[in-house]
Amino acid sequence: MCRPPTPTAIEAVLLPFLSQAKSDSAAPITVTSVRGSSPSLRLTRTYSVTLSTGQTLHLVLSPPSVLRLLRFERSSVENEAVSVRWIRSQLLPQPSSTTTIPVPSLVQASRDLGPNELRTRAYSFFASSPRGTPLVLVPRPIETVARKMVDTQVGAMMRQLAELRSPTGGFGPVAAVVPIEGAAPGQQVMGIGGAIGGGGAGTWSLAFRSMLEGILRDGEDMAIGIPYSMVRKSFQRLGYVLEAVKVPRLVVVDGGGDANVLVDSVSSGIMAGVITAKGGEGDLAVTGLHDWSSCIFGDPLIMAVFSDRPSDSLLKGFNGSDVNLGDAGPGFVGLRLSRDAIDDVAGAGVRLLLYQMYHALVSVVKEFYRPRVDSSKREMEARKKLNEALVKLAEIPDDIRKVHRRPSGEMSPAKRLKQGEEGA
Repeated sequence: MCRPPTPTAIEAVLLPFLSQAKSDSAAPITVTSVRGSSPSLRLTRTYSVTLSTGQTLHLVLSPPSVLRLLRFERSSVENEAVSVRWIRSQLLPQPSSTTTIPVPSLVQASRDLGPNELRTRAYSFFASSPRGTPLVLVPRPIETVARKMVDTQVGAMMRQLAELRSPTGGFGPVAAVVPIEGAAPGQQVMGIGGAIGGGGAGTWSLAFRSMLEGILRDGEDMAIGIPYSMVRKSFQRLGYVLEAVKVPRLVVVDGGGDANVLVDSVSSGIMAGVITAKGGEGDLAVTGLHDWSSCIFGDPLIMAVFSDRPSDSLLKGFNGSDVNLGDAGPGFVGLRLSRDAIDDVAGAGVRLLLYQMYHALVSVVKEFYRPRVDSSKREMEARKKLNEALVKLAEIPDDIRKVHRRPSGEMSPAKRLKQGEEGA
């Protein structure tokens, strides 16, 4: 287990912030304690830093160097810092009473890859530690009614985030799209596997292709047995459906998962901006997200929760009060989605299958990079989902607009041809 950074090292990198805060007090501000944050399911190292003023900061450091990372995980700290700063800048002008997204406040973050006193590649300080427990770690079962209300509010939170658009029109990781103030020319090259940079990709198809190729190359690096050619062929054949996504919306790819949604049991009358759901002994509050590092500008349907048949309650929250709903096309018959929240609802079913393929690949490759006690079981489940997605994609014609429908009782062209040959 990695040792926490020393108070002296933290004071050295926090000097600009501490000096500014000192203006309100004659005494110098120091770091009095550093302890690991708990609970945490993040790859990054997280700590609670207490100052002599009594204020507590939340410190996020890059994962340990001994931990093998996937390509999209390598810039997670930087992407999170840029994302939360930009999101808050977009939400703060709105009245606080309408804000239902508790976004952390960034105090300070590293902007370069040079050495620093914390001996880490990147770091971020937030004004306070995340409140609550990841939903997956809640000790007692959540009642059905409470769970439905939580899902509804999570869906609403994802919808509100999707209302935010890319400031440059580019697609991809937020850190690759949002301009960084004071950045030197050529410095903004953060992207998925380094394939996207300098403002993001011009199309969603290009951005997603970079994501897909990144995880495929991760698998190839470890010689993992995956149907690489079949995956690439599926995208080459049907990837054109992604071109229909014209609006780069803000998406937290892992935002709606139980490992990322923070909840807390509180009494009634909680603070504004925190979402509540009735659940047994008290109110269950959705207090935010545990990790904001997966923020990208793209298609909201790329969220992992949509690839696992989202609950009706989550869809209700995401669709909101919209009555302008449409059925997703082939692959997800019966899934109703808001035409105002995503582009091209008719082609959403095919896009969802491509995203299912991607998320299944990520799950398979992760188990080889960071094996766990139950890795074999997780790997097999992910491979099953991957195979199911590939089979469904193979059944979709090259041009999904060509729906071969025939009047009831009409013989197919193939059968007519065969009978004609037999009678000749």
